[in-house]
Amino acid sequence: QLLQKPSLSNVLNAHANELLYQDNQALISLKNIADNKNVKVIKVLFQSLTAFDKGRIIRRRATVGEVMELINDRTLTLEAFNKIILNFRKEGNSFIKPYLHESAEILNKNVVLDITHESLIRNWKLVEQWVIEEVENIQTWQEIEKPMMVWKKNVPKGQVFWFISWRFSKLQKYVLSSGLYSMYNKWNKKFPVHLAWLKRISANYDASDVADFNLFLKQSKWVNLWNKVQPYIISAVILYFVFIINMAKIKEGENALKNEKIQKELVIKAERNAQLANQSKKEADSLKYIAQFNEIKAKNELEYIIENASPIVMPGKMNLMYVGVDNPFDFAVSGFNINEIEPVIELFPEEARNLKYTLKKRTNGSYSLKVPSGVKGVKVYARAKIGNEHKMLKGDAPYFRVKTLPNPVAAIEGFSPQHQYTIADLPKMKQLYAYIPNFDFEVFPEIVSHSFAYNFNGNFKTYAATSNKINETFLSGLKKINSKEIKDTIYVEEPSTGKFIEIVSSSTKIVFEDIKVRMPDNTVRTIDPIIIKVKLK
Repeated sequence: QLLQKPSLSNVLNAHANELLYQDNQALISLKNIADNKNVKVIKVLFQSLTAFDKGRIIRRRATVGEVMELINDRTLTLEAFNKIILNFRKEGNSFIKPYLHESAEILNKNVVLDITHESLIRNWKLVEQWVIEEVENIQTWQEIEKPMMVWKKNVPKGQVFWFISWRFSKLQKYVLSSGLYSMYNKWNKKFPVHLAWLKRISANYDASDVADFNLFLKQSKWVNLWNKVQPYIISAVILYFVFIINMAKIKEGENALKNEKIQKELVIKAERNAQLANQSKKEADSLKYIAQFNEIKAKNELEYIIENASPIVMPGKMNLMYVGVDNPFDFAVSGFNINEIEPVIELFPEEARNLKYTLKKRTNGSYSLKVPSGVKGVKVYARAKIGNEHKMLKGDAPYFRVKTLPNPVAAIEGFSPQHQYTIADLPKMKQLYAYIPNFDFEVFPEIVSHSFAYNFNGNFKTYAATSNKINETFLSGLKKINSKEIKDTIYVEEPSTGKFIEIVSSSTKIVFEDIKVRMPDNTVRTIDPIIIKVKLK
């Protein structure tokens, strides 16, 4: 399907995916191939050789040894690793350096690996998915690290079984709640945290951080398990003592029956009924206590989420926003469904707070924001629907700088900047257009006026135009020139006199200047001129 619409992106995607299918003998399905062990090696390889910087995926070198440490598979040998990446080094593919024809087939652990072309990581969709997954894993680690550091500061190590200690209430305060533990434990099973990966985030991490993380999850597990079974244990103990008391009373009643017969039997039955009523009252009180305890616990968990949940904002193609255009971004909050949350915008500086901006919902979890002139920065907060109320979440809100769109450049439609102009080309020039080179998304500046000047005996003659169309008077004059008359100069008929005048010599330059464009924010700018040199035949 990719090759039915040939383009750089589709061709690279098709070729790179084909290498994965051939190497790993997987079914022709990206879903199935993702579970292949060899593909996981390739995935970590490209994650190791890329990074997410300022909203873009960039190359990042790593040694063979560093990549194998990040793969974290003790069964993977150096020979097996080299065999898996071999196809990506072969001539004709050459996605990974060093190339096979430049180096040995088996690379030692000190050899530095690198992605050959920036275009591969820009256009191979799987690489983009893998890098985004890596960014999400780092964000998840940074989320859980905050409560873990609070726990580490307040809970001494070595106190795993605290259930018989008065300090247990302190431990309950700093471990993860049931919902957060379940979420982060599932994440850790899918992506086990190890030291090599942490050191890629920061060189300050060591083995103790991995041990602390595992202990933090372990204590959270046992505390949450204890909180679940504690009410049942207390109820069982109460029922056990009630049962013992009842058995004693029953035996006492049996002895009384032997001595006092029917009358004593009635008294014992009355006492037994009173005890059962008292037992029912105690059970009701116990259930009431459990309900109150669960209500307080749920309230504390909700307050913790509100205080600590931070929005995750991923701009569509950049790490900043521009004035006057729709800036796309994806929006989510960990622990909340995208239908339960909405972004809240705050403009900076303070004097810009009352300016009008436009926030549009594109799809679930995807928005665009247009900010006016005068805005220097934007913070994106989150508001969540909790029960029947909408509440602002108090976690950190990401901040984005706002810049004015850069000046566009002008060009002649149908002609590249490197075009070698001849006399025959001049009548073909119809209109100008403006664009912003190498910009992150499409912007369409409108040319509203320009001037056209040419050299006539050392002086420049100028025509003006109130659009992007090239002056018809000049074009009609060019069409009247007989090509046989052109030797060292070009002549154009002067409309007022009907005489032919010299306008282009062998070194003549034609200038489109005073070019004014209207930008998407409705401002009008004057941009750089176009200077072309005509080459005589």
